[in-house]
Amino acid sequence: MSLFPPFENAVSSPLGFWGFGSLPDLTNAVLQAQQMQLEIMSTWQRSLFNVQQEMWDEWRSRWGGGAPLGD
Repeated sequence: MSLFPPFENAVSSPLGFWGFGSLPDLTNAVLQAQQMQLEIMSTWQRSLFNVQQEMWDEWRSRWGGGAPLGD
């Protein structure tokens, strides 16, 4: 009888420990995460642009002499 359990579920590489079978799997996961971050950032920037545009339109209609007609 052995003191150590058999290594049936041992991983062949350190990447397997994290759930990635190979380097291309890890690379794809990292690229997907980066794409998601860029989408979130661009959505955030669009919302800031819309807020800034609304504030500019309000200022222009109050102090600029009328309703904004567009740029």
